[in-house]
Amino acid sequence: MAGPERNERNTGNSFEGTRAFQSDSPSLNRKALTKLLTRQLKDALDLRRIDIGVDQEECRHIESIVGALVANRACVKAKAIPGEECLPFYEEDYDGTFNCSASQHLPRMISGFEPPSSEQIRELEEWRFSDKRRADFVYGTMDPKDVALVQSVVTALKPRAIFEFGTHQGILTDRIMQVAPEEAVMFTLDLPPDEFDSAALRVDKTNRSYVKHSKEEMGIYVSEEYEDRVIRLIGDSMRFQPGPLEGKMDLVIVDGGHQYLVAERDISNAWAMLAPGGVMLIDDYNTKRTEGVLLAVLLHRMETGEPGYLVSFYGDLETDIVMFIKPGE
Repeated sequence: MAGPERNERNTGNSFEGTRAFQSDSPSLNRKALTKLLTRQLKDALDLRRIDIGVDQEECRHIESIVGALVANRACVKAKAIPGEECLPFYEEDYDGTFNCSASQHLPRMISGFEPPSSEQIRELEEWRFSDKRRADFVYGTMDPKDVALVQSVVTALKPRAIFEFGTHQGILTDRIMQVAPEEAVMFTLDLPPDEFDSAALRVDKTNRSYVKHSKEEMGIYVSEEYEDRVIRLIGDSMRFQPGPLEGKMDLVIVDGGHQYLVAERDISNAWAMLAPGGVMLIDDYNTKRTEGVLLAVLLHRMETGEPGYLVSFYGDLETDIVMFIKPGE
C-alpha cells in the first residue's frame, strides 16, 4: 500500500469528482466520471489487501470516492412485503423463508420488475453449453434460471453500486454489467484456488470440488468493455472488512463459500454494505450439499426479523436464490 503522498493526491481528485457528480450541468458525462472515479478507487485499493476498513485515513479517502460514485443518481428502492402476503398459511411467528412468486410478488417489492422469460433462460443455457470450457465450469456456477432472475432484478433496480461475493469465472459479473446502468460500478471478491490452504477457515473437500478454474481463469468472462467499471478484490472473505462501503451498495450478491461460517460472515457483511431499500440476493439456499448457506440464511432471518423470500417462477420452478431487502427510507 502506497504512502500518504498517493492518498493525498487521490483524495483531491475524488473531491473534485464528488463536486462534478453533484453538479446540475446538462453537459455532465456521468459515464466518463464513473470511469475516472473507478480508476481512483482501484488505485486506492491494494487488491492483495481486503481489510479496507482498518486504516482511518484510507477509509475516509475510499468513502469519499464511493460517495461520489453514488451521489445524485437515481436508484429504485425496494420495499419488503409481509411474508404472510406471499402465501396465506404462513403464521406470524414463522421464522423460515417465504416462497414468493417472481410474477406476483416481486413487482410489488421492486417497481418495474418483470420476471425473465423462458426464452431468456434458454438463451443463457445455450450460451453456457455452446463452449466446452464454459460447460466444464457449470458445477459451481450459478444456474441459468438464477442468472436470469438476477438480471431482471438489476434491470428494475437500476443499482449504482453492486458488490458480489464469489467472482468465479465472472459469468454472473458480466451478465449483471450487461443490464446495469452505464454508470454503475461493481465490486467482486474471490479467493484464488492457490490460496485455499492459507484461508482463515480451512476450505473443505466439498467446497473445493465446486472450483474447476485456475487462478488465471478467475473472472475470464468479464468483457473488456466493463473492466473499467469492475473492481476486483482478491482475498479471503473471512478477512474482509467492508468499512467505507457500509451503507453504500444498492445490490449485493452472496455466492461465495458454502461453509456455514463463511456464508454467515458474507451475509453479515453484505447486509452492512446495503443502503436502505437495497437488495441482497443469496444463492445456493435450495441446493444439495450447501446446508451451511441454508443455516446462515435462517440465522440472518431470525437475528434481523426481516423476511427472506425464496423466489420461484413458471409454476413450481424454484430458483436457489433467497432475497432480503434492507429496511429504511
